[in-house]
Amino acid sequence: MISLHQIEQLLRAESYDRLIERVLANGRSVAGRLAARLHEPDARAPAACGLALQRCCELSYGPTAIAGDLASRLLAQQDDDGSFGGSVAAAAVALRGLSDYAQQHREIGEAVDEPMAAGISRGMEALRRAQADDCGLGTDAEAWAIVRWQLGDQPAFRPEVRLDSFTEAVDRSLELGPLDSLRRAPCAAA
Repeated sequence: MISLHQIEQLLRAESYDRLIERVLANGRSVAGRLAARLHEPDARAPAACGLALQRCCELSYGPTAIAGDLASRLLAQQDDDGSFGGSVAAAAVALRGLSDYAQQHREIGEAVDEPMAAGISRGMEALRRAQADDCGLGTDAEAWAIVRWQLGDQPAFRPEVRLDSFTEAVDRSLELGPLDSLRRAPCAAA
C-alpha cells in the first residue's frame, strides 16, 4: 500500500510513471491498454498527480499539505483551454482528484477556493468540447473509457459529459465484438 510519505517522495523525484503504477496497484484495477494511456508523455504528469491526489484523499480525513501541493501542481499543469496536455484521459483523472479534494474541503465546512473551482469548471468545459469534437464518443474509445472509469460515478459530472451515450455504445460493442470496434464507428453514440 502506498503511503502519503511514499507519494511525496515519488512526487519530489518527479517519478510520474512509478507513481501511476503504485497508485494503480492500490485497488484501482484497470486494463493494461487503459493504464498505458496514462503513461503517455502528455498525460503522465497530470495523470500521476490526479491519481495521487485521489489516493491522498482516501488516506486522510481532511485536506493535507501533500494534497494541497498536488492540487496546486494540477492547476499549474492545466492548459489555458482547461485541458491537461490535450489528453482526455489525463483530464478525467485530474478532475477526479480535484473534485475529491474539493469535496474534502466542503466536508469540513471550508469553501472551495476560486482557482480550484475555476480549474474544475474549465476542465469540464474542455471535456465537453472534446466530446463534441469526438461526436460524443469518437475515435478514442480508450480515453472515453477512462473518463467513464474516473467520472462515471460522480453525479456532478454526469450531466456535464454525456457518459450515458458512451456507456450504451460500450454495451452495444460487447455484443458486436471488442472495444476496438468503437473506433470504426466514431459517431455511433451521438
